[in-house]
Amino acid sequence: MTTLQIIKSPGVATVLFIYGHTMLLGLAFTAVIPVFLFTQPSLGGCGFSPQLISIFLAVAGGSQALWILLAFPPLQHRFSTGAVLRICAIIWPFMFALFPIGNEFLRHNLKIPFWILVAINSIGGSGVSMAFTCVQLILNDIAPSPSTLGTLNALALTINSGIRAVAPALFSALFAIGVRTGFVDGHLVWIILVLLAAGLSVAARRLPNKAEGRIRQDGDLE
Repeated sequence: MTTLQIIKSPGVATVLFIYGHTMLLGLAFTAVIPVFLFTQPSLGGCGFSPQLISIFLAVAGGSQALWILLAFPPLQHRFSTGAVLRICAIIWPFMFALFPIGNEFLRHNLKIPFWILVAINSIGGSGVSMAFTCVQLILNDIAPSPSTLGTLNALALTINSGIRAVAPALFSALFAIGVRTGFVDGHLVWIILVLLAAGLSVAARRLPNKAEGRIRQDGDLE
């Protein structure tokens, strides 16, 4: 099959869109979060020191690994790949929204609620990382045939590379614009990210049945 024939195959374009949307959220968050954590609370950030930022990112990274290694396999086996993806898509906007809420707590010197939110986001919010495993699985499941897996994954990596070339600069600039203008206390980028994350929830509902990844009792995919 040609590349165009693969893209036109049933469900492939939808899955590629969901894949790209998920990667966009991940890359945007990765670009914004260190700057947000370092920025002073009066400008819309957390005012963390470099050491504290390192600890936060290390805890979040370790939590992601545990979610994927320990929680994802039983959840995917019990509910299906598509169901786990939709759960992550529902949680993602709330996870993003907790960051500007945390900043508002700092602005009003509410330290205890702030650190509770930090713990929830760094440990619980990291569960959305299961979506990255989900999109790789649905990509494999939607392939028209085993012989097209290489081309289909190459298409996905091309999309990922294109997003990677644009997203960090774009969302870092949006964060800077929000801080400079003071729009909604500097939370412009989080408003955009919450809306984008809500869009993933809508897109995930259109997941083709072939890519749902439901597992029968005998261990085979339906």
